[in-house]
This record gives sequence, C-alpha cells and structure tokens, in this order.
Amino acid sequence: MAHNAIILTPNRGFGEMVRQLLADTAALHAQWLATPQRALQALAGVELLVLDADFPALDVAEFIQQVRQTHPTTKLILILAEDMPADGWPVEALIPQPFYLPDLAAALERLYGPLQPAAAPPAAAHAAPAWLADTKLSAQHLAQLSLESASQAALITRGAEVWAYAGELPQAAAQELAAAISSAGDAGADLARFVRLEATQADYMLYATSLGREYTLALVFDTQVPFSKMRSQVDKLAAAMASASEASLAAAAPQARLRNGEPTAAALPPVAYDLAPALNASVQAVYASEPSVRHGAVAVTHSGSALQYAYVLLPRLPEHRLEGDLAEKLAAWLPQLCLAFAWRLEHLNIQPGFLQWMVSLPAETAPERVVHSLDQHLSQRIFEEFARMQRENPSGEFFAPGFLVVSGGLPSDAQVLDFIRHTRARQGIPTQ
Repeated sequence: MAHNAIILTPNRGFGEMVRQLLADTAALHAQWLATPQRALQALAGVELLVLDADFPALDVAEFIQQVRQTHPTTKLILILAEDMPADGWPVEALIPQPFYLPDLAAALERLYGPLQPAAAPPAAAHAAPAWLADTKLSAQHLAQLSLESASQAALITRGAEVWAYAGELPQAAAQELAAAISSAGDAGADLARFVRLEATQADYMLYATSLGREYTLALVFDTQVPFSKMRSQVDKLAAAMASASEASLAAAAPQARLRNGEPTAAALPPVAYDLAPALNASVQAVYASEPSVRHGAVAVTHSGSALQYAYVLLPRLPEHRLEGDLAEKLAAWLPQLCLAFAWRLEHLNIQPGFLQWMVSLPAETAPERVVHSLDQHLSQRIFEEFARMQRENPSGEFFAPGFLVVSGGLPSDAQVLDFIRHTRARQGIPTQ
C-alpha cells in the first residue's frame, strides 16, 4: 500500500535527496515543501511528515504542536538543527545532527519495516541461468560485470551462503551481507536497505534482486549513491546475467586485444616464475611489451578448501615500468616477503605494466591482507631504492588504487587486460 509523505525543509537540494529516498523505496510517495504554513495546509490525508528544523524563524515546538492538534494521525520524523536539544520532542523518530542518511533510513525501517521496492526485476520471473551452478564461472562473470557499476562490492548468494563475490570489501563483509539478504525473508522480492558492516565499521546501501531459484544478486553502494541509480544498475546487471550463456562466457575470454593491435598477453613471453614444483626452481626471465591498460575487483569462488589466490597490481604512474633493475628487485623482494609472512609463493609474473603473483594461504589468513601488506612493503622498498620514482610519485604508494584477486587459479588474460583498462580509466588516464 502506498503512503503519502511531505518533506518540509528550506533547502531544495536536501529536500530532493530525502524525497528520492522515500520515493525510490516505492513505499512512500513524497513531495517537498519549503514553507511551514503550506505544509500545514497540505497535511490532510498525509501519513508522514519529515520536518527539517533548520528554519531560521520557525518555532519548532509550536509547529509540532499544531501538527498534533490538526492531524493527530500523521507520523512525524524530526531532523534536528544544530544546538537543538535531543530530548522531549513528541515525534515518532528523531534524527540528530550532523544529518546522516542511514539514520533516516533506519527510522523509516522502524516505522514501515525493511525498505522494499515494489518493482520486480525481469530476471525474477525466469529460471536461474544454468552456468550459475559453476562457482568459478559465476565469480568471473560477476567480477567483469560489476566493474561497470558504481558499487563497492557485488555478490551472488545461494540460500544463506556466499556463492560468488567481487569487490573491494573483505570476505567477512561478504558473509555479513549474505546474512542480511537471507534474513530479509522473501527471496523473490527486491530488497533495498542500509546495512552497517562490522568487518569495516562502515555503512552501505544494499540492493538485492533474485536471479531465479535460490540465487540472489546483490550490489553494495556508498550511502550517497541515489536509489534510482542503484536500482537501475542492479537491474542491468541481473538482465546481463539472465541473457548470458555458458558458451558465450567461455568464448569471451580470448577476445581481448592490446591497444596497439598486437596479440593478447597469452602470446607474449612474461617474466614468469612458476614455483609450484619447487620454490628454488631456476627460471629464465624474459621481458614482454606492456599489455593494454583496468580497475581492481575481487573474484572469490565458493570453496571450503580454496586457499590459493592470484593477485595483480599496477604501478600508479604508467611511466614507472616494471623492468630492468626494478623488475630484478621485485623478483627478489616478493618471494622474501612471502616467506617472512608464511605465505607459499606459487607463481610470479612480472610484466612492464603489471605485477602478478599467486600464493597459498593458511585458512585463517584473509586474502586481502596479502595484497595490502605486499603493497605497503614493496612501495617502501621501491622508493628507498629508486629516488627518482619517489620524486615523481610523492604519495608514498607505488601501486595504483585497487587490485585484482582471483581464488583457485590465475586470472584470464581478458580479466587482467580489463583490470588495467578500468584502473587507468578511474585514474583519468585515457586508454584505447
């Protein structure tokens, strides 16, 4: 059932933001008003009034009393102005300053229950794609598609478990998100709600939709992203998954090309150390031309015993190429650091444009710890050894923000190439 609401605030931008939050849940049809007198005249039949107390000449207590006398059934959410007392207000919900959007969403959920968009996604009416049964294929496709969204993380759940995950949040956060989705109840309906994750001690907006049967797709956004944008991106990703076939996904991998028209990275001789047979194996280092240049994602498949993870990092500045003395130093430092942290290094691939490695980890080690630790220690060593690079990049971080990590095997050439392109695009560096 739809509910009518009024947002009373002198700030048009703030009013529009709140109106969009209420309207995009499809539970509240809201209008913004800028004058208290007009709001009082329009309250007939209105179920909710969101009152921004930041009116210079408004006696808030008297106005609330008028609302209670003339429209006693109207629920009232009061957003306090600075220096206003936080006690004694006869309202259903109180939002303190500084205003934080999740606080308003939490108040709405207390009054109306979980925010539930009414529109069902197209994919919900169909059976789940057969390829979803393959966890590795699900994770790879999810990682690729999610990079085109504004989300911080994406996951596919199967029942209450994480089936595939892609993003920049730790795996513990993915488990929390799966629990939030599972606890929502109706697996066939869209779910939109704010969540606070213990793993990151931060708030996010979760938007989930059914992929058919027991599978659910969810994207996690920053709280400032508009609801309408979240919903459209989730629907777009769900539609892409519903239309993809296993054959088309398999055929897509080898299509990546270098920007100069040369063959894909598979045709180039990398500086590769395959350390699985013997950690002290002697391998000839051969340098290749730099592949084309994407942003990081985490692609993790569901497997109780998957302890191998492959990573990719890029230099923050494209002109800082991993070759010559620098490549030789990296070839010595990275195995040394892995040994120090008790991570078994299985594979090392040093290209002029990116660094790739694979490690086997103890079950209790978070995969994100590896990339953050190596990023920190390698950056410190590089800047100590190569003063010119430190002058050119005074940030203290040699590698670009974001990383690619895939569990259970090396990433495909297409994944690496897309990762490079996306990373450079986010840096504002044009690529072809």
